[in-house]
Amino acid sequence: MRVRAHLPQKFNNKGTEADILARKYDPVKQAAHTSDRLLLIITIIFLAIGYFDLLDPATNVWMKSNWFIPAIILGIAVVLDYLIEWEYTWVECKNLKGTAEIKMIDNLLSKYTKYNELEKKEFKITDLIFASAKGYKENAIKQAEDKGIRCFELSNEGNFIESKYWN
Repeated sequence: MRVRAHLPQKFNNKGTEADILARKYDPVKQAAHTSDRLLLIITIIFLAIGYFDLLDPATNVWMKSNWFIPAIILGIAVVLDYLIEWEYTWVECKNLKGTAEIKMIDNLLSKYTKYNELEKKEFKITDLIFASAKGYKENAIKQAEDKGIRCFELSNEGNFIESKYWN
């Protein structure tokens, strides 16, 4: 999770800031990531042992033909780790005196659209969340739901609950 993450934007050198960028939990990707790290560690250990074995004349012949097996495993682990594409959620937080308005929802959507127009993105953002401590004007929730943005507001108990538009 990154707080106040700086995101570049197309046609804007200064970019923009997201209040929170949270990596979505995916058990399959997490298991693959953990396996890749374990493969990296094991392979580095084998390469280190093999390197020191190479210095020993008694095992020199064996190492000349088999040192590349751990190196290939290391290469596969690095490539697999590089190919894992994590998904992130962009969370915009507002603690205002009044309720959140439609222009704030439009502003979040505009920043997200400009970020998404980049050819090379550091993060794959799949969800948008807008959190407001004081609630929303009715048209703001409607606008957010129409655009696929989930809205949350602070309850009396101090927890954030999802806000829904009621017709």
